[in-house]
Amino acid sequence: MTARAFGLRLGAVHWRVIGCARELWSGTRRPIDLDALAERVGMPLAPMAALFREPLAERLRAIAGIEE
Repeated sequence: MTARAFGLRLGAVHWRVIGCARELWSGTRRPIDLDALAERVGMPLAPMAALFREPLAERLRAIAGIEE
């Protein structure tokens, strides 16, 4: 699913989060640990959730093309 379908326009910070999410997932092929993602990105969960809107995990998986 595209970000546009969620009404989002992706900027540099979005792409940094998406890239880190893809890296975490490709290393484990397990559901993304949002706390580990926040640490890797260097951003608390609340601002990250505001970027992608809730539900963060589902939207991030869909936009990043991550299958779990």
